[in-house]
Amino acid sequence: MSIFGVRMAQDQAVAGALPLPTSLAGATAAIAGCSLPLLFSSANQSNAMIPYDLPINATHQMVVRRGTAISIRRRCR
Repeated sequence: MSIFGVRMAQDQAVAGALPLPTSLAGATAAIAGCSLPLLFSSANQSNAMIPYDLPINATHQMVVRRGTAISIRRRCR
């Protein structure tokens, strides 16, 4: 999946080997409490793999971090 935001990573980075890292350029992402493997991270975008065993048709919380900064939910208009 692609996650968009601002100041999400310290730099631009691409995963260079398998297994994919769960931290890339200072960015991390987790859904339903599970760290996501990252393919790419930059200041405005991160690409992550969704776990295949994530229950479908359910609501899950996603948290994106850069260092000690944690994502916040913004209201859509």
